[in-house]
Amino acid sequence: YAHTRYQSINLYSNYLFTLGDKHNFTVMAGYQEENNDYSYMKNSITGLYSTSNPNVGMGTGDKTVVDTRNGWATRGFFGRVNYDYDGRYLLELNGRYDGSSRFAKGNRWGFFPSASLGWNITREQFMMPIADVVSNLKLRASYGVTGGAVSSLGNYDYLATMNTTGTYYFNSGLASTAYLGSMTDYSRSWEKLHNLNIGVDFSLLDNRLSGSFDWYKKTNNSMLVALTYPDVLGATAPATNDAKLRVKGWEAALSWNDRKGDVEYWVTASLADAKSMVTEYSGTDVWQAGLVKVREGYPLNSLFVYKTDGYFKSY
Repeated sequence: YAHTRYQSINLYSNYLFTLGDKHNFTVMAGYQEENNDYSYMKNSITGLYSTSNPNVGMGTGDKTVVDTRNGWATRGFFGRVNYDYDGRYLLELNGRYDGSSRFAKGNRWGFFPSASLGWNITREQFMMPIADVVSNLKLRASYGVTGGAVSSLGNYDYLATMNTTGTYYFNSGLASTAYLGSMTDYSRSWEKLHNLNIGVDFSLLDNRLSGSFDWYKKTNNSMLVALTYPDVLGATAPATNDAKLRVKGWEAALSWNDRKGDVEYWVTASLADAKSMVTEYSGTDVWQAGLVKVREGYPLNSLFVYKTDGYFKSY
């Protein structure tokens, strides 16, 4: 018997209004929830008395009972305010307050704000003489914080669980045994990714030629990593907020869209470059040749090889 129940709730509302003739506002607020429950039960027995009329209570072999139950949930409140003045000056403010069951109580919730600014230059009076050439020109900048890495955690990683190992014979006879499954950390919480973006959008020649350019910087000051400790620890360390990551990069895109008679065609080209760097790592710097996910002072997922003086060319 297996049963999964997944529930998703999304509610939001918009309100638009204008003050005067040029001050335009859009206000949005919402609520989001996900809830997943899973249950599985299995009974089995070997050496059935009858295969034509099987019954898990009638057999000569061992009976096995499996009972698995787990679940996870997320909940969030969010809102956004958009403002534009005569379509020229643009402002957007966002905020999210999210919680996840994958963190211990007291660290389940995080607030993630963001803001963006835009300047639609083509709406300015000094651009009117070249409006037939420059169809669109917009400058924009944004900065915000988002939460991450929740899906990479187990449902109950913050709890100290016990694993059973079967039965062993002691002086008093057979006894069931168990051991601590792994170390836990109650203080860990959301990764907070700080995102800075500066960009420009443009369209020329009646929107036939368009393009964009973006420069961005992303910083994760609470990266979840499983630290490397000396072997004397004797256990697997849990993921904790003990690393910092920085990513810098840029993206450019250029498109041509036109029509010849009844045939419409378009061509798009894009180019991007980015570089990551682990700026801080609190664990023991132990590594070996091969793919190393996290090492301070190097890009994420760096590949290390052994340096040699050469190789034998003859025996």
